[in-house]
Amino acid sequence: RWGYPRRRQDGELVSDSEGNPVAGKWEPICTPKEWYAVTALLEKNRSAGGWDGSGDGKRTPRKYLLTGLLRCGKKLEDGQTCHTKMHGAPARKTHKYRCRSVLDGGCDKLSRQGPAIDKLISELVLAKLEKRNAEREPVEEVWVDEAKSEAAQRRKTALEDQWNAEEISDSTFFSLLKKVEVEIKRLGVERKAWAARQETRKHEVTDVRAQWQDGRLDLQQKRRIIFDALEAVIVLPGVKGSHKFDPDTIIPVWKEESAS
Repeated sequence: RWGYPRRRQDGELVSDSEGNPVAGKWEPICTPKEWYAVTALLEKNRSAGGWDGSGDGKRTPRKYLLTGLLRCGKKLEDGQTCHTKMHGAPARKTHKYRCRSVLDGGCDKLSRQGPAIDKLISELVLAKLEKRNAEREPVEEVWVDEAKSEAAQRRKTALEDQWNAEEISDSTFFSLLKKVEVEIKRLGVERKAWAARQETRKHEVTDVRAQWQDGRLDLQQKRRIIFDALEAVIVLPGVKGSHKFDPDTIIPVWKEESAS
């Protein structure tokens, strides 16, 4: 009798040295035709992040704060760590994060309550942003070369007054005018660049915590802030038999800050 191939690996059936699928020795529950039909249907509904429970294969907005960022830290029987992305799921009026099924590449052996992890990671990210903002250079209210720009404008006006009073020749006037206009233009470009930097800094030092807590940020905006700060979060199994949340079992992996 034909049995299931033992497994798929990287999307391919495990085969013997001659390229034939390795057959199982157990009683088959379906024919090869039925098996291929089912696997084709499942692959159709699979997205880059895992199985799509909606059934239409389209990516939908995440319902949970940390779905896709958490990584399973469960040690497997071979001594390796699972490291599969965890997903959110409803659980008794709240939610939990759990490792994906074996079919979806996970170990299906780790599940942790979501609210405590959400609260911890949110607080760590907000504290990190506040520390970063406190270390930033203060926003400058006056451009350092404002006096130079005003002096260049005065020189241009004085030059025009001399020309209008016929105190200098046309040749001298236009020769000097070109020089002062080049300086005015250069200073104008530098001032615009400075103003843009100041606006960026003002935006960066916005009180994100206040926006976070008063409802001005929706779930997707909060996810973007967290995902911009973290590469991943490793979730270790909790203490067996204990209902107390241990923050040491949640390990954030921060993104490296680029020098600026």
